[in-house]
Amino acid sequence: MYSKSALLKFIALLMLCLNVFNAQAQVDFLPNFPKQTDSITIIYNALQGNAALANCNCTVYAHTGIITSSPTGTGWTNVQGNWATADPRVQMTSLGNNLHSIKFHINTFYSVGVGATVFRLGMVFRNQAGTVVGRTTAGGDIFVPIYQANILYARLNKPIDKQFFVNFNQTIPIEGVSSLNSNMSIVVDGTTTVAAANNVKTITHNLVANQTGSHTAKLIATASGNTVVDSFIYTVIPPTVFQNLPAGIKDGINYLNDTSAIVVLYAPFKSYAYVIGDFNNWLPNNSFLMKKTLDSTRFWVQINGLIPQKEYIFQYLIDGNIRIADPYTEKTVDPSDSAIPASVYPNPLPYPTAKTSNIAGVLQTTQTPYNWQVPNFQKPNKDKLIIYELLLRDFNIGGTLQAAIDSFSYLKRLGINAIELMPVAEFEGNDSWGYNCSFYLALDKSYGTKNKFKQFIDLCHQNGIAVIMDVVYNHAFSQAPIMQLYWNGTNITPNSPYGNVTARHDFNVGTDLNHESPAVRQLVERANAYWIQEYKIDGYRFDLSKGFTQRNTLGNTGAWGQYDASRIAIWKNYYDKIRLVSSDAYVILEHFADYSEERELANYGMMPWGNVSYNFADVIRGIGNFSLTALTHQSRGYNQMNLVGYAESHDEERNVYKAISSGNNTNPNYNMRDLNIALQRSATAAAFLILTPGPKMIWQFGELGYDVSINQNGRTGRKPIRWDYYNATPQRRNLFTIYKALNNLKTSYPAFSSTNFTTSYGGYFKKMTIEDPTMDVVVLGSFFPYDNTVFTFFTKTGTWYDYMSGDSINVANIATDTLRLKPSEFKIFTTKRLPKPTLEFPIGIDETEQTNTYFTIYPNPVGSELDLRRIEGIKSIKITDMLGKNIYNTVSNVPINVSMLEKGIYFVEIIKKDNTLMRSKFIKE
Repeated sequence: MYSKSALLKFIALLMLCLNVFNAQAQVDFLPNFPKQTDSITIIYNALQGNAALANCNCTVYAHTGIITSSPTGTGWTNVQGNWATADPRVQMTSLGNNLHSIKFHINTFYSVGVGATVFRLGMVFRNQAGTVVGRTTAGGDIFVPIYQANILYARLNKPIDKQFFVNFNQTIPIEGVSSLNSNMSIVVDGTTTVAAANNVKTITHNLVANQTGSHTAKLIATASGNTVVDSFIYTVIPPTVFQNLPAGIKDGINYLNDTSAIVVLYAPFKSYAYVIGDFNNWLPNNSFLMKKTLDSTRFWVQINGLIPQKEYIFQYLIDGNIRIADPYTEKTVDPSDSAIPASVYPNPLPYPTAKTSNIAGVLQTTQTPYNWQVPNFQKPNKDKLIIYELLLRDFNIGGTLQAAIDSFSYLKRLGINAIELMPVAEFEGNDSWGYNCSFYLALDKSYGTKNKFKQFIDLCHQNGIAVIMDVVYNHAFSQAPIMQLYWNGTNITPNSPYGNVTARHDFNVGTDLNHESPAVRQLVERANAYWIQEYKIDGYRFDLSKGFTQRNTLGNTGAWGQYDASRIAIWKNYYDKIRLVSSDAYVILEHFADYSEERELANYGMMPWGNVSYNFADVIRGIGNFSLTALTHQSRGYNQMNLVGYAESHDEERNVYKAISSGNNTNPNYNMRDLNIALQRSATAAAFLILTPGPKMIWQFGELGYDVSINQNGRTGRKPIRWDYYNATPQRRNLFTIYKALNNLKTSYPAFSSTNFTTSYGGYFKKMTIEDPTMDVVVLGSFFPYDNTVFTFFTKTGTWYDYMSGDSINVANIATDTLRLKPSEFKIFTTKRLPKPTLEFPIGIDETEQTNTYFTIYPNPVGSELDLRRIEGIKSIKITDMLGKNIYNTVSNVPINVSMLEKGIYFVEIIKKDNTLMRSKFIKE
């Protein structure tokens, strides 16, 4: 139990700390130590904090309350100010220069009750409408401490900043104040007293900064045996040393040996820079002042005495007030890391909260290399690619790399041969699609560790699956260090070598990057090389590649998509640099520019996205434009099969959602808003999507007919993870197995890479013919709402085999042969008999295992106990979840307690003593 005097002393010190914090933030106040019985003047600086009201040319209003719970409480009471009104009671007076003030008597203004203690005031500031709000830099409330009578407090009124830089021989005005008469002194570096006065409330001194390096000045106030200290750190900047980089040293972190590294920062137009971090207690001392190259574009310094394998957190401190991580860091340390579960990212480096602010980077010598199981992966040919676009966050519960690894058997069974991960490079926050990337060489820790990502890639490669990274270089947001270097609080400055103050094209988000700038090109080229070399990534999908232009077309709608020779040159350069690192890397572009430009890039070797989603949606819902012609590379004039066609991507509404919400319902016997019909039509559409020669893409769970709107929980918000689709609806499971069968055809037979194919993709009835030395193929499909007789368009007479049914037909006359198709029916005929695909099988059980014995669980659904005692001769029992993850093993047939299992579908595998394998499934309720 603390004594009253000890508690009062604690409160006094706490209030001092709070006052110091606010003095550095965006409010100041008079008197120096206001009590709740005083009148107080609040002065708000709109340039500080989040600077939302800076230069607003508006009347500013306070919105404020009191905290009576504790000195650290945050809950307001007695709130003053009616939001979104011109409330005269809280209207502030403009003092000019973005300063606004308001004065009031604390107890009277807040109507403080008798006996209540006010520990501090809480406040934010707003314009009249309340649409623009001034808060702390982090977006929180602003707090002003209220002091107790007859207690010693002391603080520095000058300087306001608690850490700053000065030039040699510059004078620093110091003013210290105390709440009671006290003996006051100012002491530098703990030994030199530069000013002293007794029995005073104010002390002043003009300190001459005549020694280079960092120094600590303290205000010390003593009265009645109590002492209060306030302090600041000032750094006297030594003369800059100009020296060019040693040979072979690049921007970022350069490891020289086990104990030394050189760090380099590209920062033209900046005056000086220090390295601060764990190795120098975060103080900008002379040994870590960075040298400047002769052209004044780069800063660098060699750091010695590092402990091998030890991770050091560090930052650059530029021009005294900019703190950033190295733009090339491979790992960040962020206050938001604490929200990431330890199971996802164990033992994270603790953020140095009391020592710095903003995101920091990490350097570590002699890192332990990953032991690759597949050091030289043979990539699938481009024309054979079946790409699965996957958002880790929404793919499985947990939304991590480990969750994807646990679900891998599903992807393997689907038969895809490439995974395109939506952005996994470090992005703002921990929950995102990833298109707000801030660090280009760092993996976002919300998905897992560096080695976990390598494990995932290694697993994919072991199973013949390529890994493609979605990367974001069109734009950046304010958190990125390349933005922070040239940031004025609301936008980048005109001298930024990275971005455009005004975007040079339409549909931009964030800050538009300038790809004609050498700084941007170097960053992108380094990042492109890094993920291939460090992680064995197989290629990239470049987001908004059409934005890599400096041709200002704002206001001229559509013009930025027209042919742009400069943009083509930029892309050919990036492509050539990637091919120097990996001669067969995939380079996929979200381009959507003029066909002539896309054609030139495709013929150069790049792979433009082919968005046919709106047409596929119309086909499935039976309304609109039925043409799928744009799915072929031929229709766009490519001389290579480099068009990545798709029916869905993360950017569009799901096709089944469109069908069930707005499908053609004019035929009461064939309502296209019916889920089962929508799924049938999706299967027929998939036949043309997958089998049309050239690379194709599936957006995750399209193979199950995912039907949740893109706008549920916000466009980029989390979406429901619907693994239950597979077993809940046979038609969904059937759609999965059709996709699997189609994927198998695509990847296994050379005919589907043939350039000798023709399509008729308009209208209700669609066909494709392939003529190839290995076999001919005819794909037919009807989207007509009634049975219909159609010409078959066979390429030759003789026997043709129906791939899906295993039947065969004899064709006598290719000119007159017809076939009757039901609504949503499709046929795949080949001149070579192929193994018949098996449709509809339980998840976790391969088709080759269908001859095993199955048993029935009763009762089902299961409550708390699974009883298998009726089965005799049990050798072992295994329970798995829907993804094949092992949940429970036993060798006994006693009732099994399953009460701890979450609701869902589970599978039971029993091996009997005669080695008979039995399987079943149950629902845990």
